[in-house]
Amino acid sequence: MKEIEFKDLIGKRVLIKRRWWVDDLTLTEAKIVEISPSGKYVKFEICRPDGSTFYDWREAYRFEIVEVLEETT
Repeated sequence: MKEIEFKDLIGKRVLIKRRWWVDDLTLTEAKIVEISPSGKYVKFEICRPDGSTFYDWREAYRFEIVEVLEETT
């Protein structure tokens, strides 16, 4: 199966998880806002459990996309 690229999903809501954390099944809902020119960093709008959000730049290689969420309008 082809790995999903962050750059293909700018503006989309996704579920992400940290790579290589075998025992950690925590999923995080986030929106992909921007990709750095080098492609090494992703700017996420991350959803907190209370419904609030915050923006954060994270190293792309540390995360994998588990699922692309449907947009609701």
